[in-house]
Amino acid sequence: DVGGDTGAVITWHAGAAHTMSLVSGNGKSGTVGTALGEPFVVQIVDQYNNPVAGETVVFTITSTPSGASGQSLSTLSDVTDSSGQASSTLTLGTKAGTYTVDATNTTVGSGSPQTFTATATAGSFSHFDVAPQDTSPEAGSAVDIVLTAMDANDNAIPNYTPGADVTLTAAGADDVTAGLVWGGVGVTDKADLTG
Repeated sequence: DVGGDTGAVITWHAGAAHTMSLVSGNGKSGTVGTALGEPFVVQIVDQYNNPVAGETVVFTITSTPSGASGQSLSTLSDVTDSSGQASSTLTLGTKAGTYTVDATNTTVGSGSPQTFTATATAGSFSHFDVAPQDTSPEAGSAVDIVLTAMDANDNAIPNYTPGADVTLTAAGADDVTAGLVWGGVGVTDKADLTG
């Protein structure tokens, strides 16, 4: 078939993995003990910015708030797809604060690791932390009673306003004059102080 259409097909493939970058999911927040609404996503490309499939990305939780437990990742290792992307979703632990996850790949020349952060916020109200628990002040002296609104995992709830009055009772006292302080996380005047 001289001079005719040979029907040859040329397929271009991406080159070697060169750079990894953060695509989405960084800086999100959620309630303690819940999965974030979107995954951490990275992309690996070759030197010409073509996506590279088949590269393994390892996801690792590298830091958590003190005392946190229950945090996890949906996958600890993911392989890049045809878009060069790999992902994993973080479930936040029991403590409010910052969680950090690293995504690493051993092939790329730059961009590894990529670091993601997420913020866990306190859950719904569970109980008050009262300080001091017991006190025996001298007659005529003032005592500050500090109430901190807490969730079920003992995380302080910022700017909490109770839905009903809070009653403080001083056992054995003839008269109570007190100030109510919300643990440094917001002030409310919803308090009945009785003696």
